[in-house]
Amino acid sequence: MNSHVFLVGFIIYALAMIWLGWYVSRHQKSGEDFLLGGRSLPLFLTLGSTVATMVGTGSSMGAVGFGYSNGWAGMLYGVGGAIGILLVAWLFAPVRKLRFMTMSEELSYYTGGSHLIKNLVGIMIFIASIGWLGAHILGGSMYLAWATGINLTVAKIIIAMAFAIYVIIGGYSAVVWTDTIQALILFFGFILMAILAVVHVGGWDAIVKAMDPKAMSLFAVDKLGTIPALSLAMVIGVGVLATPSYRQRIYSGKDVSSVRRSFVYTGVLYLFFSVLPAVIGMAAWTMKPQS
Repeated sequence: MNSHVFLVGFIIYALAMIWLGWYVSRHQKSGEDFLLGGRSLPLFLTLGSTVATMVGTGSSMGAVGFGYSNGWAGMLYGVGGAIGILLVAWLFAPVRKLRFMTMSEELSYYTGGSHLIKNLVGIMIFIASIGWLGAHILGGSMYLAWATGINLTVAKIIIAMAFAIYVIIGGYSAVVWTDTIQALILFFGFILMAILAVVHVGGWDAIVKAMDPKAMSLFAVDKLGTIPALSLAMVIGVGVLATPSYRQRIYSGKDVSSVRRSFVYTGVLYLFFSVLPAVIGMAAWTMKPQS
């Protein structure tokens, strides 16, 4: 595809997302509406938003790169994430009843309403979120720069502005609606990419022949070792437990049942998704093995 055509298409898509963010949030009347979508998000929006949050830069670019180097170990991102989100559903979905607005409020509640804990956690989350947002802007800009041929700095500015505009205009309602649409694009895009990649390299047999047999074992445990494989999955899982954005999905859900079901569905979908980056990475290795 011509890079200029892709760039124009991307700009049209970004403008459409900004318009959608404005449209779905035009009846907001309070801070709770802006920050949590009125605490009435239906299951499909909580599901779509959670899936899109999990399928980020690490679980796409990172998992593909890990699959390139280590075969089925690329699935470990998804396995850890799926376990993490299922644990969140089991352990923390009931806090929806307590009507928290932030994770710092929730942790303060566990310590007897300590204002010190609330303020410290709030500051820590703010600092962590800067790095989290930066990683996603960098990842998105790398995709955009590669696809269009534009300068990476320009791509970063475009991505950051698109993020900022639709969030500032529409708040949380804009985020969950655009997340849901982008989750569909990500899923079907990765499925198509995996199929095309396998076909391009000559089929699955060609991949098996090119890869290290140890990398083709279950989660590439024979190559990585049991402890490193478990450690990677556990790090991802613990990260999900401690990530404020998943708590926000709980606080904004319609009720405990809706939140819990959406997280369970997300875990199952994410486990399936974890196969795709690993396959794409192995196909890339087959095309150009690392020397």
